[in-house]
Amino acid sequence: MQYFHVKTDVLMERDLAAGVVHLLDKEGSRNVLVFADEHVAQHPAVAKMLSAAGEPGRKIELRSIPSGEPTTGLVNELAGIYRGRGLDMFVAIGGGSVLDLAKAVSALIENEGVIEDYQGTGRQLTAGVKKICVPTTAGTGCEISGAAVLINTRSAFKRGVVGPGVVPTYALLCAELGASLPVDLTVGCGMDAIVHAVESYVSPKANELTRLFSREAFLRLYEALPKVAEEPGNLQCREEMLLGSCLAGYAIDNASTGAAHGMSYGPGIHFHVPHGFAVAIFFPDTMEVNIRNGCHAYAELFRSVPGVRACGDDRQDALAFVRLMREYGPIVRYGKTLFDYGVKGGDIDLLAKASMQNTVAYATNPGPFTIEDSYAIYHKLLGV
Repeated sequence: MQYFHVKTDVLMERDLAAGVVHLLDKEGSRNVLVFADEHVAQHPAVAKMLSAAGEPGRKIELRSIPSGEPTTGLVNELAGIYRGRGLDMFVAIGGGSVLDLAKAVSALIENEGVIEDYQGTGRQLTAGVKKICVPTTAGTGCEISGAAVLINTRSAFKRGVVGPGVVPTYALLCAELGASLPVDLTVGCGMDAIVHAVESYVSPKANELTRLFSREAFLRLYEALPKVAEEPGNLQCREEMLLGSCLAGYAIDNASTGAAHGMSYGPGIHFHVPHGFAVAIFFPDTMEVNIRNGCHAYAELFRSVPGVRACGDDRQDALAFVRLMREYGPIVRYGKTLFDYGVKGGDIDLLAKASMQNTVAYATNPGPFTIEDSYAIYHKLLGV
């Protein structure tokens, strides 16, 4: 039995105002709240959108969201402000942090209690205000995901909340917002999306349907990211990245991720390493562990890349894929290391143990991944 669920409608439109107004009119939305990243909120396209959407009879409010990963404390605070306001649409504009924040708040205001009641407890957020998610970075895929990942303010652990109320109603892929992003942010997010595509492809939950999305996502991202790194204002390539990230988002929503995402947990919590950078740092070494444990499905992705020379042996072509991805970093101007974020050899014990707490990612890794594997990778990366 092969299953693939799609719960979010996707609209591609370069003009933010045109896309948002079209969807608000389609839904008949009259009381709209916009969450926008504090930097994106200053973008002329956002001002244009607010003006175009603010027609007579429609109330639209903008709230600027400070940078940083969303926390349960912030979700509860904002839900307390907006609960009972009669909102009928959220518009979230920004990276994954802003989108997940909006998804959680828009759901919590239609449910009882605080967000911790739904974090890792098995309880689902069953209701929620409709929402339009507009990703400015092509990376997380959370514009279509049925989960919102939050840092628990009390425990400092990162956990997801899920349920029908969290699922975005629409994903609006708008390339004009990404053109002004710093290149290193674009590259880090793009690498996250590539890892989504690859890890979902080799996941034990993958099937023919999910792999169609994973493979197409990988090829689009692999081709587009170097071009965007070279020419940040190339809107056509940014659209390719947004589409690739969205496709990879559907893939992980159905097949999940793997060990690179698990390993990223510790540095993200303790050293505030941006998620995309952390995932990319661990990606090649976690693949090598999986190949050693018998996962050779990477060979299929390697053979799909135009111009490569495959030998036909699954294990050798899988290892060639790892080499290809190691060589890809310099091509897209990606060269971050753990040292860049202040991680030292003395931190290995803390980080290796913390990284194993992301049990969801390891559950869908294509093979066993142990605490010993985590230690070995940290020792290799830190040269100790």
